[in-house]
Amino acid sequence: LAPHNVVEAIDAITLSGGSALGLDAAGGVQAWLAERGRGFRIRDAVIPIVPGAICFDLLNGGNKAWGRFPPYRDLGYAAANAAAGEFELGSVGA
Repeated sequence: LAPHNVVEAIDAITLSGGSALGLDAAGGVQAWLAERGRGFRIRDAVIPIVPGAICFDLLNGGNKAWGRFPPYRDLGYAAANAAAGEFELGSVGA
């Protein structure tokens, strides 16, 4: 993401729980951005650039019987859809 590299900007940042499984949240955000034509353009391709940070919290309890796929991709998509220009600061939603 340094300015001297090919990709000079990012389209979103994803912060998620779920340990390594939470990496899928960035894929949900990428899908939301791609549907809107946002991202790094290379010829006909549009690639949303979405770095992420993940918290190791998978052992915090709760039902983890998600079936075939963890919910993080869908949660990332929903978060991107709910994002707004104005938002509360602090542990809102955490």
